[in-house]
This record gives sequence, C-alpha cells and structure tokens, in this order.
Amino acid sequence: FFYASMSPCIAACFTHPADVARVRLMLQTHRISLDGRGGRDAGALYRGSFHCMTSIARQEGFLSLYKGLAAAWWR
Repeated sequence: FFYASMSPCIAACFTHPADVARVRLMLQTHRISLDGRGGRDAGALYRGSFHCMTSIARQEGFLSLYKGLAAAWWR
C-alpha cells in the first residue's frame, strides 16, 4: 500500500520540470515581426523545451522548475 501511494509522487518529481516547460511554452506571448519576413516570431521567449528549462533554471533558480509540485502530488 505504501509503495503504491509513493510511486506517483516520485514520478511527478521526475516529470514536473517538463510540465512547467510545456506550460510556459504554451503561455508565452508571440509578437509578429514587422519586417514581413517569415521565420521565428519577434517576441518568443523560448526556442524549445530544453531552452525553456535551462532559461528558467538560470534566471529564476533550479527550484523554480518545481513550482506547483504540491498540486501535482495531490492530483
């Protein structure tokens, strides 16, 4: 019984940074470049999930990748 209740908590510890990056990527604002050329948007904060995770860890600290972990444990 104990191991069955602990396994989702341990799994959440490993997958939560990817969930934080996924949410940040979905919520980032995009500004369309004014020069009319195609390509990347002018206002994109993150280029991909790995860039998002490393930027969050550098700018806000490593533990910020685990913001909201308690809510994930209660799920």
